[in-house]
Amino acid sequence: MRSSVALMLFALGCGGGDESEPPPPPPETTTCADPAELQLPDASCIRPGIPPDGCAPGFVHDGEYGCNAVLPAEACPPGRIAVPGDSECRALAPCSRGRWGDIPVDATTEYVDGAYTGGASDGSEARPWTTIGEAVLAAVPNAIVAIARGTYVEDVVIQNHALRLWGVCPDEVTIEATGQSAGGCPAAAVCLRSLAAGSEVRGLSLRGSGLGVFVWSAEPVLLESLRVHDTTDRGIDVERTAGASSTTVRNVLVEQAREFGIFIYNADAVIEASVVRATTPFVGVSGRGINVQGPPANVSIVGSLVEQNLEDGIFSSGANLTIDGSVVRHTQPRAFDQAGGRGVTSQSFCQFTTAEVFCDPAAKGNTIVRGSLFEQNHELGFAAFGTDLTFESSVVRATLPQASAQGEGLGIAVQPFCVQTSGGGGLCDATSRAQATLRASLVEQGHDCGVFIGASDATLEGMVVRNIMPRADNQEWGRAISIQHLCFLTPTGPTCDPTTRASAIVRGSLLDQVHEVGLFIANSDGTVEASVLRGIAPQVSDALYGDGITVVGVGGVASALVTNVRIEESARAGLSNFGAFVAAQSTRIQCASVELAGEPSDKPFQYEDRGDNLCGCPSAERPCQVKSSGLKPPSPVPANN
Repeated sequence: MRSSVALMLFALGCGGGDESEPPPPPPETTTCADPAELQLPDASCIRPGIPPDGCAPGFVHDGEYGCNAVLPAEACPPGRIAVPGDSECRALAPCSRGRWGDIPVDATTEYVDGAYTGGASDGSEARPWTTIGEAVLAAVPNAIVAIARGTYVEDVVIQNHALRLWGVCPDEVTIEATGQSAGGCPAAAVCLRSLAAGSEVRGLSLRGSGLGVFVWSAEPVLLESLRVHDTTDRGIDVERTAGASSTTVRNVLVEQAREFGIFIYNADAVIEASVVRATTPFVGVSGRGINVQGPPANVSIVGSLVEQNLEDGIFSSGANLTIDGSVVRHTQPRAFDQAGGRGVTSQSFCQFTTAEVFCDPAAKGNTIVRGSLFEQNHELGFAAFGTDLTFESSVVRATLPQASAQGEGLGIAVQPFCVQTSGGGGLCDATSRAQATLRASLVEQGHDCGVFIGASDATLEGMVVRNIMPRADNQEWGRAISIQHLCFLTPTGPTCDPTTRASAIVRGSLLDQVHEVGLFIANSDGTVEASVLRGIAPQVSDALYGDGITVVGVGGVASALVTNVRIEESARAGLSNFGAFVAAQSTRIQCASVELAGEPSDKPFQYEDRGDNLCGCPSAERPCQVKSSGLKPPSPVPANN
């Protein structure tokens, strides 16, 4: 029931005396020069989102708050590549004329031509080897093995010293793995072992039975201008098991590999200007584009495209991961249960049983994201579970619901590491709090919740969260930001732990055109400064709610400090308080059915007026009033497993 009875004026202690309102201030006028800027109650202007000059190379500004990647309108055909900045699909490398093209041969070069039939091969240009393996055995350290056009059905092992394996071009030179292990290596088209440090592999296509490339404790290794495709195992596998290992992957296309397109285990790697797409599952499981496991592991993904993979576009556990100027899109769910399909999952290194979860505090991992796009993935656009996250000048757009149950579809989730229990619900290591800074970025067109901060600590500066739709399965939620304790859905209903508190600062941000709640704070602490919330529609399922800011203390303690904030067009309450403490200063609430809602829970609500707060419609010109209308609080969003 909604009552229009005013409990008190917003200024505390003003229940009696002269209740006449002061004369209204003059109407506020917009003085911001840029249409994308927003005016705050103190007449200053903010410009949230990515600034016009803030896009990474290969991206263009959309004229509002985000950046778009320059890529072809259609997906590239097999064997062709496009990375951010390419408007058309292209070959990995030109196929130059001549028997060995433009390979930079020298006096130490070992020549290979599978079509040579003259006999008496000695590796010279006149009498080349007919297999790559022969050339590798004959080559001196750092020599170039020049490979002519053709398909070479063999498993190449480089293990005694550094070599430069160089084909004419990927379109015309193929190494096809036989599926047989050789030289202490697993089955792979090319294997580089520890003594092969300094080796390079270029200008080839790798396919067949086994891995495409296996790098085992070799540092450094360069893989450049390669096509790795249609392998029965991982495309590129880099592991540190017997010493240091680091690999640079540059201008490489990995497609139709099995289980993982690129797998990095306890090793360092840089992936530049490369594409990983359409990884296939292993017995219905995985199909991830890039999988990184540590500690230790330090991996940078720069100017690359990860698309059409399964389960996760990029997955990182206990590693230090940097994603810079890259695109992760169109990740599909797992084959066996149609769950997952996340853009990126970055998590601490954790172990779990049916009864407990333990995360190694020394293997928390750190993820840095700059100038990147995560688009049309499923379930979660970007997940940070118990890890540290810095997310800057990037876009999470159009996250789709989970394919199996049509739930979720969140933009960014920041929370401890949790696993789903067999009976429903979840187990978490509550000590594995994530630490996140989200800055000058855009989250839009997702479902359920734009940004979820569960039992973790976060700072959001200059963020734009807009056009968030309800869950597809039940048409609930659709809020912009949720700062809350952990809750899980079980067969008997939600179960929550109010002691798992979150803490977050939202500053200089825009929350626009969302459903149910703009900013939700439950049993947690939130600070909102110099921000704008507008266009808060009711929940679609039941036409309830529609609050700009909601603060809920039920079974726990919740607080919010709201300063220099504008809240416009809230279908229900501009600011609602359910048994929590809320302090406000220099805030404007315009066109809300209830300006300030105060409702007790298991404790009284508390409001503190710190001055210069105005309400009204169409403009905010009079003191705000707190009303108790028998409103019910929205429910927390379930945590993610």
